[in-house]
Amino acid sequence: MSNPPYIFDVSAETFPERVLAASSRHPVLVAFWSRRVNPSLLLVPRLIRLATQCNGRFALALYDIEASVAPDAGVTAEAVPLVRLYRHGHVVDALQGDASEGTLRAFMARHMRLRGAMRLYAEAIRAYGAGDAERGVQLAAEAALTEPEDVHTPAEVVKLLVLAGRFDEAEALLRALPPAVRESAELRNLAAHLAFIRVSLTAPPMHSLESAVTVDPWNLEARYQLAATKVVQNDYEGAMQQLLEIERRNPGYRNQAGRNGLLALFNMLGEDDDRVRRYRPLLMESLN
Repeated sequence: MSNPPYIFDVSAETFPERVLAASSRHPVLVAFWSRRVNPSLLLVPRLIRLATQCNGRFALALYDIEASVAPDAGVTAEAVPLVRLYRHGHVVDALQGDASEGTLRAFMARHMRLRGAMRLYAEAIRAYGAGDAERGVQLAAEAALTEPEDVHTPAEVVKLLVLAGRFDEAEALLRALPPAVRESAELRNLAAHLAFIRVSLTAPPMHSLESAVTVDPWNLEARYQLAATKVVQNDYEGAMQQLLEIERRNPGYRNQAGRNGLLALFNMLGEDDDRVRRYRPLLMESLN
């Protein structure tokens, strides 16, 4: 997939126009990098993610010093990776080394006003409503980077998409969120519930699945679909029964779907739930 127009490669020949001249209209971040320098290979993808999530609020120019002699003094293989921010034809700030995404965002925030998370989420919802899922994902991901400690708001956006039946967009948003947000308990539970919904959508009717399991207890696919359907219908104990049976009969089925499904339900319901208290020991017994 090609990069958006605000992310591009630059060389000595194109540097004056695409960096110096363009920096009079908007900030231009130049990443000087080399394929021979391992930290460069880590930094460049982070910069691309940040530029994409900020949806063009700055231009990102990628300068491979191995392909073209750098026009700026002091840019050598020993100096890269090096990030320089240009405004009105001049370097206004610089950052050297393998910076984290948080450090990169703080670096950019010194020179431009980044939009507040609540406004970004509101814009994301409007974009989804207008059918622009790609922009909605970008805005919501930018919001999550702006306030990474807030997991409730992105969770609400995911819930809205699920309620609207826009499952692909909900999954895309979950994938785009920073790891610290995505791995929160609330969003992990949402992701697990969404996975069960996706399985149930293509499953046969409940009565057909129950008949299939009765006729052939080793029909693990029917059991898994039955478990997913029961989750969607809030029959968590019925789902646990099927998942436990899958784990007992074939622990490796669907990459440990029985075990992983049970653990997901345990997390969703919480340790104080009576069903979790009963089924967790049963799962442990099946593992022995």
